[in-house]
Amino acid sequence: MNRTNQSPWGNLVGIRPVKRVVKMLSDGMSEIEIQEKLKNEFFVSDKKIELALSIAKTEIEVMKTVPEKTVSLYIDIPFCPSRCVYCSFASMP
Repeated sequence: MNRTNQSPWGNLVGIRPVKRVVKMLSDGMSEIEIQEKLKNEFFVSDKKIELALSIAKTEIEVMKTVPEKTVSLYIDIPFCPSRCVYCSFASMP
């Protein structure tokens, strides 16, 4: 596969690519294992791997402070000024 023209997020698609990284960390994978998987299987750029790991580690720490019976609610405001390359939402200009 030619990765020179590939998106910086590789073939990770969806609304939250970091969710996959949080799961890998929670499953006990090391950062090096995660970096290798993201680079070799999903073709994510080094810069985005670093960003995803940073956000995932922060999310894990924040979630430790949330009371046990708390509910998370994701609210999407579908009026983004631009579209992220990994976004899977249907959109039109």
